[in-house]
Amino acid sequence: MVLIRWATRITAAFFVNYVTLIEASASYPVLNWLGNSLVISTVFAVLSVCIVTLAGFGYSRLNFKYRDTIFFVLLLISMFPAVVNMIPQYRIIVSLGWVNTYWACIVPGLGNVANLLGAQLHEGHPEGTG
Repeated sequence: MVLIRWATRITAAFFVNYVTLIEASASYPVLNWLGNSLVISTVFAVLSVCIVTLAGFGYSRLNFKYRDTIFFVLLLISMFPAVVNMIPQYRIIVSLGWVNTYWACIVPGLGNVANLLGAQLHEGHPEGTG
């Protein structure tokens, strides 16, 4: 019985905080922030799945010159911390006119090494299927 009263008290306090936050949305546009996060994460997830699947399939099925060398160079590049790329990436975003847009948050993350590592998804599939 004590546990139920305790859980009810915590649940009520929990929801009171959310109601207070939503009511103060004039000074803190939390719903706008939530909407921005949903848009960016949804678009990024859809584009990322499409790009990783297509690039991985192409990389696993096509045999071209220096294929393994390119793969290992990209793996080597991925070992650098992301901080190294921040200033060049910002300069590219400024030159494209993407400052304060959704694209500045979405596009830079799409060009990562996971695209080529997605090729491992297709290595186990026989050539004739799909």
